[in-house]
Amino acid sequence: EYIEKLVARLQEDYSSSDMDEVYFRSDIVKVLGSYLSQHENQDYAELLGYLAESDPNQVIKIAANQALSKIKTKEAEKSAKQS
Repeated sequence: EYIEKLVARLQEDYSSSDMDEVYFRSDIVKVLGSYLSQHENQDYAELLGYLAESDPNQVIKIAANQALSKIKTKEAEKSAKQS
């Protein structure tokens, strides 16, 4: 339920000039990346992909790219263990 609230916050519009909100959203993205490294959720992963490409603020884009990288690393580790 907590993750759902965080995702809802990411989906809301915001002013990219409000730096407190930008850093808060960046932290949410990091938490979401950690969550997704343990729990698969295609919708949340797609949200991170969207933020990585389209968010108006570079801080959030970087955080989303790092989160996606973390997820891909965990997926690769899982695949290697299964082999």
